[in-house]
Formats: sequence, C-alpha cells, structure tokens
Amino acid sequence: MMALTTDKGITPMPDTDTVPDAVNVLKNRIAIPLLHFIDHQRGLIAALVVVAAMAMWLTACESRTVIDGARVTAAQLDAHAVAFQSSIDSRTAALQADIDSYNAALSAAAADLDRKDSIKRQVVDIAGGLATTAATGGLSIPGLVASIVGAGGLLSAAGMTVDRVRSSKQIRSLKESAEG
Repeated sequence: MMALTTDKGITPMPDTDTVPDAVNVLKNRIAIPLLHFIDHQRGLIAALVVVAAMAMWLTACESRTVIDGARVTAAQLDAHAVAFQSSIDSRTAALQADIDSYNAALSAAAADLDRKDSIKRQVVDIAGGLATTAATGGLSIPGLVASIVGAGGLLSAAGMTVDRVRSSKQIRSLKESAEG
C-alpha cells in the first residue's frame, strides 16, 4: 500500500481494526441512544403511537351503518335515500293518477244517474198527464199524438244512450287489447 505524504513527512495508514464499521456506528451512535430515549420517555412514546393510530383510523376508515341488510357509507346512504324518495314519488304519482281516474268515473256515473232520473221523471210526467187527461174526459187526438211524440222522443233518446254506452265499452275493450 501506498502511504500518504504530507509536508511533515510520511504518515502511516491507520490500522483497519481501529476504524469503526457501519454496524458499530449504527449500534453505538443511533440504536443505543434511541433505546435509552424510548425507555426514558415511555409515556410520551405510547401517547404518540396511540395518536398516530387514531389519526390513521379517523382518516382512513369510513363510518358505516346497516340499512336493508347492507353495510353502507354516508354517500351510499344518501344515494339510497334519493332512490327511495324517487320510488315513493313515482308510486304517489301513480296513485294520484288512479284517484283522478276514479274521480272522473264517479263524476261521469253521477251525471249518468242524474240523466236517467230525469228521463224517469219525464216518463212519469207524461204518463201522469195522460192519466189526468183521460180521467177528466179531455182526451183528444191532438193531445194524444203530442204525448206519443213526446214519449217517442224520450224513448229514442234512451235508445241512443244505450247504444253510446255499448259502443264506448267496445272501444275501451279494443284499446285495452291493443295495449296489452
């Protein structure tokens, strides 16, 4: 080996046994003082470990709950609530449409009953008028013809109503069969 020279002369190479190796440096200068510090500051170290674990738990783990048998996060719970509300809204709209349809049918049925009651009153009035006329002896041909014409008009109106109801039923059944 070659020796280093200085202005004072030749200096010998240091002995390899006296140079500390990396393991001894790590052990003597880092590990042992660190272990002494940890031993002396146990409470502080334990608190720091707990705080670090809690920080990781609070930031890394999402809170979950159970709804309808499934574990969900807050975002999933919000999405579930929106979907449920949408389902309720659509069912409410369908029920409202059914209610409106039923109310319209009730109104039509009430109007039909009123019309039929009106026809019955007209028949009774005509029959009562004929009976009164016949009883008082005032039965005349022109009065009889007028009563027959009035009754004929009444009966033809009733016949047209029956035909209209029958054709409406047929049209409705054809529409239902076409949709289904």
